Amino acid sequence: MFLRLLLWLPALAWMGVIFYWSSQPVLPIDGQPNSGLLHRTAHLIAYAILALLLALGSGTSQRGLRAAFLLAVLYGLTDEVHQSFVPGRHGRVQEVVTDAAAAAAILALFVLLRSTAHRVLRNLTKTVHP
Repeated sequence: MFLRLLLWLPALAWMGVIFYWSSQPVLPIDGQPNSGLLHRTAHLIAYAILALLLALGSGTSQRGLRAAFLLAVLYGLTDEVHQSFVPGRHGRVQEVVTDAAAAAAILALFVLLRSTAHRVLRNLTKTVHP
């Protein structure tokens, strides 16, 4: 039970990092050329990482991955609400959509890579032990 709880710590820590940056009225990338693209890229990376870390805590079964996706999207939604209260920041529905797309894409990639690895390993064992 204790080990299971420990698996959630990386996701909680990463949520703290996201919360910290969301609390800043000005970000280092503000005012840079292509700052809009930089913001979207930061969201994609941050929420892809969050989804994977949430999957570590929730498990990698189909149900666990669904839970990881939903938790990432809900956190993205609460993050945007939080940003709407930070001076100089705005909550945007488009960013929640970006967060959801990042979470879905990385979890789909995880499933694809996992099934490919299983298939390769199965074929290798057939070759070694015919």
